[in-house]
This record gives sequence, structure tokens and C-alpha cells, in this order.
Amino acid sequence: MAITTLHSLFAVELVGGPSTWLGGIMTDSMPMASETVGEGTSGSLWPHIVSLASQAPTRSWATKALASHFNALGGLGDHIGHTLVAANPRLRLWQYKHQPGGSRAAGNSHKSILISQGMVVVGGLTVEHQGDAILTYTAIPVSANGLASPLTITPSASLPGVFPVTDDKRWTLGPVYIAGVRFDHLRGVDISFGVTAVAEGADSDIWPTFVSIRSVNPVITLRGIDVGWFSDAGGKIPALGRAFDAADTHIFLRKRLQGVSYVPDATAEHIRLEATGIAIMDVVHDANENVPTELTLRMTLRGDAAAAPLKITSTPGGVPITV
Repeated sequence: MAITTLHSLFAVELVGGPSTWLGGIMTDSMPMASETVGEGTSGSLWPHIVSLASQAPTRSWATKALASHFNALGGLGDHIGHTLVAANPRLRLWQYKHQPGGSRAAGNSHKSILISQGMVVVGGLTVEHQGDAILTYTAIPVSANGLASPLTITPSASLPGVFPVTDDKRWTLGPVYIAGVRFDHLRGVDISFGVTAVAEGADSDIWPTFVSIRSVNPVITLRGIDVGWFSDAGGKIPALGRAFDAADTHIFLRKRLQGVSYVPDATAEHIRLEATGIAIMDVVHDANENVPTELTLRMTLRGDAAAAPLKITSTPGGVPITV
């Protein structure tokens, strides 16, 4: 049978008044996590009844539009349409229809899936030498009462006539300072925001009805090729590690400039992350023939009653690269 319909991803929509559109989307997925029960009894080789026991859908996406996501959803995440929390938009997933013999379809030929209640949490951020930084989020829908599906499907929906986002903002590796000392020769930075959110259910309801953050344990991993990172001198990292705090520990993400290289350091369009914790060397020598030795440095973060372990500064348009 011939293919008659194809769909792909679109921007992320926070449904409010008006809606906020988040672009730079690289991947977008929604597994349903359905569990069924059924077993043979009374000597039967097969079950005589099978039933749906639970369903816990999640939506995850990756984006290069870091600033717009941080500004809209924050460094931990945000509520989705919760009735007990004011001014929290709903979240819509779009399935963008392809036009046979053309590009994309027009009119109300697209499909949307609306999440009316739940929360969005930040996942991780990865940036490689000369590459664009990529940020991930996960949405966790919950049912309003355990009986109604947390997802509303609209099979025929219209997208805005004008593309709702300007997908021209990208960030890459910038300078990194730990306890006031710059760490050069970077090859990559990986940030796990460490947000553990759990959806809860009861009374044998199919869908969870409550979601909240259980814990936040962020970890930052740096990879580089300067063996001087592991040192007892110069403010670098000795065998016992080095404590640091947000006053002089900064990770900058440098904004790219259209058609040239980078936005000047003094211009307030870059992103800064500030952290408090302890830095230790995970790997001080990893070499293969004539390939440069690579080191791995791990930063385990902590917070206190007054400050979170990781602060992200990207508003209103960004920050300059200064220390």
C-alpha cells in the first residue's frame, strides 16, 4: 500500500494567552510507558484476561535554543497548567504534516497532543569543542482525576501562518573558571542538572495524578587535554580535590554570530552558569598512541537554604563574558 501521510516535529508550544513558542528543536519524542497484566491460571497455557494496568507517558525534547528555554522554563523546570498554581501554561506537542510532492502541508491538516497538567523538568546540557550546545527537557503529564487521560488528541489542527520562532541562536564552548582559575584546552562540557521528578498515583488509577521534584543533584563534567589540570599548584585540582563557590566559578557558553564567528565577549548575549561544590579529577591520563592525553574533571555541586547549587544567567538577552 502506498504511503499517504507523514509527520515530523515542530516547535514546542506553551499554550497560554498568547502562546509562547520555543524553537531550536532537534528531537521530540513521547513514549507511553504502558504496562499490561495477564497470566494463565488454572493450568491454562495462556491468559484468559489481559488488562491495561498503568500508563505513564512522558515527552522529551532536545533544543539548541538555550536562552529561550531557560527564560521560559527555568533551570529546574516549571508547572504545566496546574489548577493550584496560577499562570502556568499547558504544553502542546505538534506533529507537522508533510505535503506529498512538496514541503509541509497547510491548513488544519496537522495533529496536536495537549498536556493540560503536569510539569516540565530540565535534563542535561552537552557542548563539544566547535559544536553547538544542546539542552534537554522532559515533560511529565498527570491526570486531573486519575480517570481522564492526561493527553488531549486533536487530529486536525492548524499551525500559525507565520513560523513562530526565529531559529538563528546558537551557543558553544566558552571559558571556564573554577575557584577563580581558568581551565583551558577544553574538549567538552556535560551538565546533568540532576532533577528527579516522580509522578504518583493511587487507588489503582491508570494514570498518575501528582508530580513533584524529589531531589536535585547536579553534576558537571569537563573534558580537556591540559595535563596541568591535575596539580598541587596554581589553583588547579590536587588529588584531594578543590572546593569552589559561585562567586568565582563560572561556565560560559559563547553565542555564535550570524555569518562570522562569535558575538564579542563584551556584548550581553552569552550564557553564564555559576556553581558551588567540589571539583575532583576522575581521569588524569587517558591516551591512545599519538592521540593527545585527555583528562576528566567532575564537579559535584551543593546548595544551601539561600542559594541553589547551580545558577543560570541568560536574561534578558544574556551576559557579557567577564570575570
